[in-house]
Amino acid sequence: MIHRFSVSAIILQAGQVLLVKHRRLGRWIYPGGHLENDEDPVDGLRREIREELGIEIDLVRGPPVRHAAVKAIAAPFLMLAFDTEGPPEARRQVDMVYVCRPLGGTPVVQPRELSDYAWVPVDEVAALDVPPELPAVIRAAADHAQRPDGDETPAGCGTAPAEIPSPRPDRPIRPNSHPSTT
Repeated sequence: MIHRFSVSAIILQAGQVLLVKHRRLGRWIYPGGHLENDEDPVDGLRREIREELGIEIDLVRGPPVRHAAVKAIAAPFLMLAFDTEGPPEARRQVDMVYVCRPLGGTPVVQPRELSDYAWVPVDEVAALDVPPELPAVIRAAADHAQRPDGDETPAGCGTAPAEIPSPRPDRPIRPNSHPSTT
């Protein structure tokens, strides 16, 4: 079985979630897409949201640490695995789901894949034609974003990174100023 990796964004703002109407699926889902070969998941997520909706996003929580010796990649809120049918053979899809905020702008759907978008109150997601797990996943993401270590942090900052003692004095620790910096 072939494994494909994708990223998705649960984009929250003022008690609402940004959903898109997917043409092929015919349902409302949160936006996202497949990662390119060797693409960083967060970079791929930002690329997919720009391509599909023309907006920029920020993660609710960035990587918890930063150190000059390694690149820290923000962990997703949730990882989902499911089987898909289709040519040439069945695949196992592994989707990394991140909780995000929009950085401004008005979404404009990319019409090849999407037919519409909507800001939907989190508690009304189940009223739409959505996959059965979507309302519970979005509710959990909204609760996650409301936790003091998530929602109270200014957009773009994520949570404060942990300070890890540097094993070498010539490689000082630099605090994480933005979740997307490396």
